[in-house]
Amino acid sequence: MKTSKLLIWAAADSLGAFLYVLGASWVISHGDEMFGTMKSFWAPVAFLLFFVFSATVEGALVLGWPAYLFLTDRKKEAIKLLVLTIVFLGVITAGVFVFLLTTKV
Repeated sequence: MKTSKLLIWAAADSLGAFLYVLGASWVISHGDEMFGTMKSFWAPVAFLLFFVFSATVEGALVLGWPAYLFLTDRKKEAIKLLVLTIVFLGVITAGVFVFLLTTKV
């Protein structure tokens, strides 16, 4: 696979991870408005299930395609894609921190 295609995959995976985090963060931030204050046993159960689901989705987005490439004996491409995805996620993370520092939200 060409480097340009790996860059596109890495950017798409990173953007997908970022968009999922945005959505999950919105749900967590607005949980009281959506569900009301929950004081039962089921509130932590729901949160932990949401956490496990989120970890699974993020794992699939970040590791899914590199794992496939690795298992089909395209190890160099797999490692390159994983590193590129991590770099893109780092750039997005840095961008979020710069946004927070400059806007004082």
